[in-house]
Amino acid sequence: MGIDPRSGRHAGIERAGEMGTALATAGAKNTARTATRDKGLALKADVANLGRGLPSQSAQAAQVGLGGGSSAVGLNQGSNAQYLASTDIMGSGFRGGMQGYAGMGSTLNQQYSTQVSAWNAEQQREGQNAAGVGSFLGGLAGMFSFPSDENVKEDKEPIAEGEALEAVNEMPVEEWTYKDGVSDEGRHVGTYAQDFQRETGKGDGKSIPVQDAIGITMKAVQDLDGKVDKLADAIGLGGTPAKPPAQRRKTQQPTAARPTRAPAREEEEIGLGAVA
Repeated sequence: MGIDPRSGRHAGIERAGEMGTALATAGAKNTARTATRDKGLALKADVANLGRGLPSQSAQAAQVGLGGGSSAVGLNQGSNAQYLASTDIMGSGFRGGMQGYAGMGSTLNQQYSTQVSAWNAEQQREGQNAAGVGSFLGGLAGMFSFPSDENVKEDKEPIAEGEALEAVNEMPVEEWTYKDGVSDEGRHVGTYAQDFQRETGKGDGKSIPVQDAIGITMKAVQDLDGKVDKLADAIGLGGTPAKPPAQRRKTQQPTAARPTRAPAREEEEIGLGAVA
């Protein structure tokens, strides 16, 4: 487009302008020389004719001179127009080049913005993953370690004999797998939060408090141990005498007892009537 002065198009335009200028100059000179010659001839004719027809010849000479001057001016204007046209072509090329650079800069800026946005998203995702891991580790720490000192507990109440074992017997224990996106998505064995809440009154029906589950299980083991000892004594196998449930010290007695279900008749549960 003629942006580079070394290009052939630019050189051609420049040569065309120079040639037009030269032609206009030569034409003007030729016209002036012709007009001068004609004027000289006219003067000679006037001298020869002794002034005969002098006014008309003078008018013609003046007209010829004016015509030559007008032609020279017209050629000069044409040359100037060609030069201005070539200049506009170069300006157009320059503007096109600047627009190209501007577009390239805009594209680079967009690419950089996209990369920065992707980096920010990656950082947020890593932050969320780290927070999730921290929450999970915190949950594990709370699951396997919790305050159990008797000095930090109050409103202590006894649990009726057989109640914990009955609650455990009423809760279905199955093998199951977590759905996708829940916990570790692994396969486990255990009961359900709804059944645990219904039988023990603990939990929110959606999760099982680990501390309560351990306590219910420990009490159920004590109930079961007592039943085994009574059964052994009833059939004459001897063994370890049945021990009463572990009692709290006087300083640990509860302030008020909560209502409990009446325990089932032990004779019916272990079949003492048949043995008798």
